[in-house]
Amino acid sequence: TEKVEVQAEEPLISRDSPAVGTFIGGDTLNDLPISGHVIDSVTPISPAAVPPVPISHLVQRSGFNALGMDEHYGVYLLDGFDNTDPLLRNWAFRPSISQVHEFKLLQAGVLPEIGRSAGAVVSITTKSGTNKWRTSLSEYLRNDNFDARNYFAPVSLPEPSLQRNQFGGTFSGPI
Repeated sequence: TEKVEVQAEEPLISRDSPAVGTFIGGDTLNDLPISGHVIDSVTPISPAAVPPVPISHLVQRSGFNALGMDEHYGVYLLDGFDNTDPLLRNWAFRPSISQVHEFKLLQAGVLPEIGRSAGAVVSITTKSGTNKWRTSLSEYLRNDNFDARNYFAPVSLPEPSLQRNQFGGTFSGPI
């Protein structure tokens, strides 16, 4: 009949690293209402990230400005490896959000082994495999049944139709 409860909170300050930034991990990342369910849409959530100027060539490629530097000075890491396209200075490979375990946007105090640029560092850690076979299927649904009518649209015009279903899945296991 004994009951033992252990409660612990995450520390607000990390003693291991001087880096300052945004960290999103675990189920929080999957629960975010992100359009398109792509990892590019997570970066603007950080208070350090600012959209690039409209005439920039990286506007359509999810570029962002941080620390007063333009989008060409960012570094993208995937599981600790460089994931920066050398030509575009943006993501070389964009993993699906269902593959991502944690997302970090480091904006200041980046350790020398990580940062080699004046801008921010985007670091993504993917989910690791286990000794068991695992699968997951998902559907991200958006349609006009859940959207409110545009207040400024004339009543005489029909409401635009929207139907978006994005299906996904993962499969992992021992190697």
